[in-house]
Amino acid sequence: MTAFNNDDVASRRHSVMRLPPARAVAMLPLALCVLATACAAPASASAARAPRFPRVSRGHPPPHARFKSPISQCDERRRDAPVDHFSFPRGGVSGVSLEARRRPRPRPRPTATYSQRYFVCARHARGADAPLFFYVGNEADVELYVNNTGLMWELAPEHGAALVFAEHRGYGRSPLGDGNLAHLTSEQAMADYATLIAELKTSDAFRSSAAVIAFGGSYGGMLSTWMRLKYPWLVAGAIAGSAPIWSFDGESPRVDAGAFAEGVTHDASEDAGANAACVGRVRAAFATMLEARRDDARRERTTMRESMRLCDALRAPEDVDDAMAWAQDAFDYMAMGNYPYPSSYILNGDGTLPAYPMRVACDAAVGFERLSGDGGHGHDDDDDDAGLLSALADAVGVFYNHSGDAACFDIRAGVNEDSRRDGDGWDWQFCTEQFMPSSRDGERDMFWKQPWNESEQIARCEKRWGVTPRVGWATTQFGGRRLSDASRIAWSNGDLDPWSRLGVNANVSDSLVAVRLVPIRPRTRCERRSLRSWTFPVVDRSSPALHFQRTFDRVGPFQPPFRLMRRVARFVVRFPFAAARITWTSCGATLTTSRA
Repeated sequence: MTAFNNDDVASRRHSVMRLPPARAVAMLPLALCVLATACAAPASASAARAPRFPRVSRGHPPPHARFKSPISQCDERRRDAPVDHFSFPRGGVSGVSLEARRRPRPRPRPTATYSQRYFVCARHARGADAPLFFYVGNEADVELYVNNTGLMWELAPEHGAALVFAEHRGYGRSPLGDGNLAHLTSEQAMADYATLIAELKTSDAFRSSAAVIAFGGSYGGMLSTWMRLKYPWLVAGAIAGSAPIWSFDGESPRVDAGAFAEGVTHDASEDAGANAACVGRVRAAFATMLEARRDDARRERTTMRESMRLCDALRAPEDVDDAMAWAQDAFDYMAMGNYPYPSSYILNGDGTLPAYPMRVACDAAVGFERLSGDGGHGHDDDDDDAGLLSALADAVGVFYNHSGDAACFDIRAGVNEDSRRDGDGWDWQFCTEQFMPSSRDGERDMFWKQPWNESEQIARCEKRWGVTPRVGWATTQFGGRRLSDASRIAWSNGDLDPWSRLGVNANVSDSLVAVRLVPIRPRTRCERRSLRSWTFPVVDRSSPALHFQRTFDRVGPFQPPFRLMRRVARFVVRFPFAAARITWTSCGATLTTSRA
C-alpha cells in the first residue's frame, strides 16, 4: 500500500471552524468555530440512482427562531476601517538620512481602508446607557450570526440591551481588497472591533459609560475571550461558546491533536444518541476505501465509485484520497452542526440539515446491517464491500445531498461558493497564526491513521500561500492557559461539540467560569417517551456554597431550557457562581446553582 498523503485532508479539515455561541450557552448539546452541489458531469448508468436520503424527524425550532426574522429588526451599517491598524504611511519618504530630511516631503499618503459591515439592533435598548451586547464576528457572513445567536436576542429585552453584530474582515461582504491578504489576522480583526466599539460609545446613540459584553462562538468565542484580555477597558465581560483557545502548540500540558476527531466520533456513538453500530460501520467503510488506494486496485476503485454513486471515475490512489477526505468532511461538519432541531447554519444558509444530523447519518450508515450480520467488522467479499460503501454514501448524503435531488456525488465540487471562500480565508489564517495541530489515528476515532506532521503542514502552507506559519504564536500573543490575570469571562461547551475538548471546561477562578452541557440518559417512563426533548445538565466541579434550587413545570417543548439558561446567564453576568447544574426533560426541569 502506498503511503497516505494527508496534506489535502488537513487543508480541508482546517478550512472552516465556526459555531454560534449562544446555541451552546442557550440550549444546544453543542457548545456552539460549514452543501449540496448537483454534479455538472453526466452520471454513468451505474451512478444514475440518486443517493438515498433517509427520512428525518423534525424537531422544534428554538424560541428565537420563532420570532420575526431577527435580521429584519436590525439596521445594516458600514464604516471605513483601516486595512492595517499597526503601521503608519510615510508619505513616500524611503530613508531617514539628512539628505532625505532636507528635501521637501510629499503629502502623506492616506491610510488604506476597507468597508466593514455591521448590524445594530436597538429595538430593546433602553436609553443611551443601554448595555451593548457585541457579537465578535467569525470567519463567515455575519448575517448567519445575526439570525442564529439566540442568547443575545433572548437576553436583550431583560437587560434593555442593544445588539451589535460586527463582520470579520475578509469574510462575508467585508472584503479587504486585492493585495491585502496579509492583513487577514485575528489581531487586525480585534482592532476593527475595538475601534468600532469606541466609535459607537462616542456616538449620539450610546454613552461612553455603556457596558459592552462580547459574545462569540468557536473562532468567534476565541476572539471574544481575547478581546476581554486585550481590550479590558472596552469590553466589560465575555461569553464564549465552544472556544478552543487551548488548541495551540506551546501549552502545558501539550495540546491533544486528536481531540477534535475523538469528539466527532463521540457524536456517532450510542452515548450521544446515535446507533450503537455506527462507529464500527463507518470505520469499516473507511478501511475498505483504504484498500482501493493500492496501485493495482482498479476493480476496488470501480466498486467504490459505483457503490458510492460518484460522478467521476477513481483512476488513481490520489482520487481515493480525495474521496476519503470528502466523506470525512461530512462527518466533521455534521458533528459541528449536530443541533436538536433543523438548522441551515452549518450549510451557510444554503439548505437545511435535519435535527441531530449525526444520528440521521448513523441510521443510514448502519443500513448495511440488513446485508451483513457481522457488525461491520468483517467484509470478505465484494458484496459486503459494496454494501459498506453504499451505506457510507447514504450517511454523507445527509450532508452533501440534503436537498435529495443530486444524481451523483462530485467529490471535487466542494460545497457552495460562500463556504469555499470562507474555507480559503480560514486556511490562510491557519497557515499564518491559527496553526492548530490536528490528527486522527483510527482507534480513538472512526477514521484512519492521519498523524500530525508539522513539517508537512508548513510545507503545504508555503506551497499554497507562500507563507510560513508562526507555530505557537497564538499562545505567545494571548497566553494560552495562563489566564490568572483575566476576569469576567464565561465559557460554555457542549458534550456533543467536537471542539469542546479543546476549550475551558472547568472554572479557572471565581470570575472565570465554565459551563458544560452533558447528555444524560432517560430513566423514567416519562423521560423515555420524550427523547425528542433533551436532558442536559450544566455541570461544574467546585465546592458548593449558598444553594439555590427551583423546579419548573413543562410549558412547551423548549420553554424550560431557555428559561433556565437565562437564569444561568444572569448568574454569570451579575456575580461569579461556583457551580451550576441543570437537568430538564419533558417531565420538568431543575436548576441548581451555588456561589461563594
